[in-house]
Amino acid sequence: MIDIDNLFDSGSTSKDKKLEYGVSLINDVDIWIDKFKQDLKLLNRSKNTIDSYSFTLKAFSEYCCIYLSDKKGLCDVEVNHCNDFLLWMENYETNKRYGSLQERITALAKFISFAKDREGDLIELREEYLRRGLPDIKRVEFALSEFEDYYYDNEIPFSRIDNNYIVNYIVTLPKASVTTMMNRRAALHKFFIYITEETETDCFKDVLKKMKQYKKQKGNTHKSHQAIDEEKMQRFLDLLEKYTESPSIVQQRVRKNSKRVAYRDVAMILLMYRGGLRASEALNVRLTDITDMDDSYRVNVIGGKGNKNRTTYIKKVYFEKYYNYFKEELTESTEFLSQSSNGKQLNRRTLYKNVKRLFEALEKEDKLNNIKSDSASGLHIFRHLFGSEFAEKNGNIKILQDLLGHSVITTTMIYSKVGEKAKKEASLC
Repeated sequence: MIDIDNLFDSGSTSKDKKLEYGVSLINDVDIWIDKFKQDLKLLNRSKNTIDSYSFTLKAFSEYCCIYLSDKKGLCDVEVNHCNDFLLWMENYETNKRYGSLQERITALAKFISFAKDREGDLIELREEYLRRGLPDIKRVEFALSEFEDYYYDNEIPFSRIDNNYIVNYIVTLPKASVTTMMNRRAALHKFFIYITEETETDCFKDVLKKMKQYKKQKGNTHKSHQAIDEEKMQRFLDLLEKYTESPSIVQQRVRKNSKRVAYRDVAMILLMYRGGLRASEALNVRLTDITDMDDSYRVNVIGGKGNKNRTTYIKKVYFEKYYNYFKEELTESTEFLSQSSNGKQLNRRTLYKNVKRLFEALEKEDKLNNIKSDSASGLHIFRHLFGSEFAEKNGNIKILQDLLGHSVITTTMIYSKVGEKAKKEASLC
């Protein structure tokens, strides 16, 4: 009799039943990370999602290498190992491209050893140090740029920098937020779900069931956008104009490219505030993405959240100065507006720091002019203001949803409440 069930069985299935490869835990982890990333690409996950998952899993591989090197394979991973890893991740370097905190401090220590026997300012010594053709130069550049703020606030000769100074510096570094840790936990959880489904193993039953949870505090589930009133926003816009004319009001060291840096920073802010772009979207706008129209510019947002494209508009009166500047300044129309003169693209972390300095400069101005106002910071505040102002003036939530690129209209509905409140207050005054 013909065996119908096994007629087309070639000896393998679509799933890879092999869980462990018999070399080491680290080898197993790295093999499965590569498979998981390939699966994310096949599922057409966005670049940001893949990068975020890759960062967490790269850290998990590093953690296994340091703390679980005695384990033979994946089945030896227990829930307490995963929870210890998450605790470790709270202090792990949050930037996705420059490795761990330990790697950054090691790079910084090497620079300080170099600087101790030399005379000069941090900036001058840094430039001399970077000309030495170092390995992992991007990591070194990042470590030194982040150290710069702390050093100028606590400046002492390099020869006097000791372990206590470095420890005090490390204390000032922010820990990962609850939201960040929720995302990291989700990445690790999905990684083990993927392995479980591919191999049909029950090794990770406890890991999936008992892995540490991160929860936001009870109360408002929406992001807390710091309030900034119309008058303060206008003062901030006036400051941006001054910044492009005189970068020294914000930049600690004025250099040849200071004007370009100022125009770049302000252009990013206006794309968020006048166009409703997310920070990550603004950073990826190229000159070719902007079309000059009659009284406005059409901005094509390529590869936004969820890997979706959309179109938004900015009035010429707000952006013409910056569009014309970049049209003259950029050598290729395919270059990013966020690109610096050395060809490097601005990252979100640096943009956040630059915007924070602008708000601090505004607070100093307000203090000199005896104007009382609450402090403000962050990048999403600009996009939030765009949504709030649109809701107050127009009120068409469907159009606002398209402009902001929200996948579901319930996310946009928060702005309808803001707009309705403003209309009520205006009608009753």
